[in-house]
Amino acid sequence: MASSTKFEYTCTLKDDTLKVAKKELNEDPGTRLLELKAFRDRLLQYPARMDTSHYTMLEVFKAEYLNLAKVIEEEENQVRGFTLLIDYKDFGMHNFLMMNLDFGKRISKMWQDAFPARMKACLIVNEPHFMDLVLGIFTQFMKDKLIKRIHRIGTDWKKLHTFIDPS
Repeated sequence: MASSTKFEYTCTLKDDTLKVAKKELNEDPGTRLLELKAFRDRLLQYPARMDTSHYTMLEVFKAEYLNLAKVIEEEENQVRGFTLLIDYKDFGMHNFLMMNLDFGKRISKMWQDAFPARMKACLIVNEPHFMDLVLGIFTQFMKDKLIKRIHRIGTDWKKLHTFIDPS
């Protein structure tokens, strides 16, 4: 005889975060199961550094998926959001050549439609001289809301500190 145990959920959000979830995300523990039906099973993150002689873009994304999966285990991170800091210091033309329009479209769609957490800002530091090309691949598929969250810092650390506390 099959057991029909119902999964019971205990909300771990702090009261103030629960208010944010209800107000900004229109979610609460009572509607959680409905929201889970819309959850996407795939998460990817673009890493700024990769060894193109040993790893494909897909392999790098698989590793990054594990990192992000750990981050979003915390409900606080899902509701409050996060700031993504990408350091392009060692990003060379060989890295850029691994990208194409299909890749850009997939990553853009993932950030906008499939990632179960809120990216508050994407801060780009130490950008290479061809950063306009890199962003061109991604931003052509992005909504204005997400494009406005991308900030090119370069090496202006004072500008970076307007987004991230220097301590």
